[in-house]
Amino acid sequence: MKGGSMCDLKTGQKVITPSGRLATVKLILSGCSKKDGFERVICQYDGVENDQENLVTLQPHLLKKVS
Repeated sequence: MKGGSMCDLKTGQKVITPSGRLATVKLILSGCSKKDGFERVICQYDGVENDQENLVTLQPHLLKKVS
C-alpha cells in the first residue's frame, strides 16, 4: 500500500522511502506552521544508530509501508 494519511502510519513502523531505503518512523507532525499545512513524518534510515544526519522528513503519501 502506498501513501496515505497520518492515520495509516505509526511511530516505530517500517517504511520504504522514495529513494528505496528502509527507514523507521520516529515522529509524526501535522501542520508545521500556519503557512504550511502539510503532514510530515520524520524517519530514520535503518542500519544507523542514533545518527541525526540520517533522519529524513517526508510527506506521508511518499512513504510505502512495509508489512
